[in-house]
Amino acid sequence: MDSARRKEAIRRRRRIILNDDNGRLSNEHSHTVEGYLSKLVGYTPPTQIDSIWLSVMAWAENLTYDTKVGEPAGLDPYPAAPKADVKHLRRLRHNIKSMLDVGTDPLKAVVDYGHSHNKEVFASFRMNMIKDSWRPDFSTRWKREHPECCLGLRGMFSNCEPEDLRHYYWSALDYAQPAVQDHRLAVLNEICRDYEVDGLELDFWRWPILFKPSLDGLPVETQHVEIMNEFMRRIRKQMKTIEDEQNRVILIAPRVFDTEDICLRLGLDVRTWLKEDLIDLLVVGGDYNHYSIPVSTWSELSHQYGVPMYPCMYRSQGLERDRALAHHFYTCGADGIYTFNFRFPNAVDSVNEIGDPQLIARRDKQYAMSGEGNIPHACAPPLLPVRLEPGWTRSVPLLVSDDVQAAVVDDELAELRLTVSLRGFSSRRHEVRLKVNDLCLGHCPAPQVEGDVSHMHYTLYTLYTDVRRDPPIVQGTNIVEVALESRGPNPPDLVTVTGLQLDIKYQ
Repeated sequence: MDSARRKEAIRRRRRIILNDDNGRLSNEHSHTVEGYLSKLVGYTPPTQIDSIWLSVMAWAENLTYDTKVGEPAGLDPYPAAPKADVKHLRRLRHNIKSMLDVGTDPLKAVVDYGHSHNKEVFASFRMNMIKDSWRPDFSTRWKREHPECCLGLRGMFSNCEPEDLRHYYWSALDYAQPAVQDHRLAVLNEICRDYEVDGLELDFWRWPILFKPSLDGLPVETQHVEIMNEFMRRIRKQMKTIEDEQNRVILIAPRVFDTEDICLRLGLDVRTWLKEDLIDLLVVGGDYNHYSIPVSTWSELSHQYGVPMYPCMYRSQGLERDRALAHHFYTCGADGIYTFNFRFPNAVDSVNEIGDPQLIARRDKQYAMSGEGNIPHACAPPLLPVRLEPGWTRSVPLLVSDDVQAAVVDDELAELRLTVSLRGFSSRRHEVRLKVNDLCLGHCPAPQVEGDVSHMHYTLYTLYTDVRRDPPIVQGTNIVEVALESRGPNPPDLVTVTGLQLDIKYQ
């Protein structure tokens, strides 16, 4: 394969990558190609989405294209499936068969659509799926016939608490088993040989357990890391064979966990993949703790090897929050934005803007520092929550990529509004003092209460507003110090800082 063609494919513009989970495939209108593509047509052409990464999986690892080596979605309902599931699966199969009858299928239809609109199309492949772990008999036929290829057996960990990784991840495939790797390679080979996809997304984030030590919360062993390295080498070799046969480029793009240390702990040696030219693009992250991801570190590492890096924006949080996070990612060196689980039409405004850092630079934003992720074993440590006790002062970073000082000089800044969210706070028993970058803001003003405080114990405080002349916020990392004091002799309840938010309004 001509290296110039590969470099051109790697460097093509990807303002926004849309990971499409293919959920609309089971809709009643998706029995025709036009009906199936209708939503994609509605939000893709006029937006900044340059790349569509279509999931080729549904349910418990069922495949949504015309597969010969995997298990076709909806063809074989799992044993004892309830009527609602059977109905859903039959509709899914009916829609796929309707497309097959006219000479296409969901993957081919999206590839043809994307290419006709000058958009790149990847097949997104989830390296593990565990949705069968919490529903009886939900496993694919292959898993039922090869139980030794899973990390555990059904019922083995039924008495574990939900927080125990074994409770859900027993059904994950064990990549230490050669049969698992061979089965995965056969499916990837089929996809890239039979469809003109521009690349493969190897989605390790869904779901992030690959080897047995991880079930017990332990780091994988060196042998497990090398198993995965060799597996990646086999994928690259197989894709190069298809490239040479078909005279085209097939890019490989893994989606990995938040930090390099977490990746290694779970078995992914991204640095070796980069050194050995096993990957072409890199996607990082996949949960709600966006500001905890060390995007700058990933960017420096990947760019050292000429590999573009795309941090994941998990679910749209509204236009102003999406602008802030995207702008933060760009200042950390991101080459574009990867979106996961964006819901349309609600996210249409965001995908019209967040792919252009210049466009959003002086538009209103809301920086909301990360809370805890839903999958903590694959996430970087969250910035929040932070526990407070009387006499304590805790520091919380506030990451801001806007140059508010320059906006003041240009007379374009209208307002800054900093909000701290507390749980367990009582104005009768507590006082809170705050500093921002060593500027003392004094005591909190009277609380602005939202929701049922008696139930939620959740209070919002607006701490600083209308600071157009001398804003205390700088571009980069700001330090917000929160000090808790007690009003009485009785030990107060636990107080927690659960949110830190900066709203920026421009003229």
